[in-house]
Amino acid sequence: MPDYLHYDASYLLVVDNLSDFAHLAFVHAKTLGGSEEYAYDTKPVAIERLERGFRVTRWHMNAPPPPFHRRVVRNDNRVDRWNVGHMQIPGIFFLESGFAPQGAGAEKGNLEGAKQYRNCQFLTPETAGTTHFFWNYLHNFEIDNPTIALSLRNSLVEGFLEDKAIIE
Repeated sequence: MPDYLHYDASYLLVVDNLSDFAHLAFVHAKTLGGSEEYAYDTKPVAIERLERGFRVTRWHMNAPPPPFHRRVVRNDNRVDRWNVGHMQIPGIFFLESGFAPQGAGAEKGNLEGAKQYRNCQFLTPETAGTTHFFWNYLHNFEIDNPTIALSLRNSLVEGFLEDKAIIE
């Protein structure tokens, strides 16, 4: 589901924000992030330099699901959560996120029962201090249920507006 926001800020500030998953616990506690435990108890598993950017992988094991995920799966079962962000400089960010049943072995490649999300964000500088921000958001479950896509879209917009307030 594609969407758009306009930022009264440099695209470089948006890149900084997208690159730091730790902010999820503080800026997005009631939307995308969840608990402060995400920031304090987890560290990036891998930070890799790419030819035109970088990739950051972060796992949060035996974690409470964040609010946006609870809204669509309708339970509070603990999960093993991952985020893999690929930043292609100057402004393409691809995020793979997922939630597997706690202890299912997702970190070893067993994704049975996992709920996965993919989103791609595109930053286009308009001026030195303004940015066009486009994105799409996909998921791998109940793809014929429009309420899931709408709920995810609304959660993402809510989260991006939280970012926007801080970035601007």
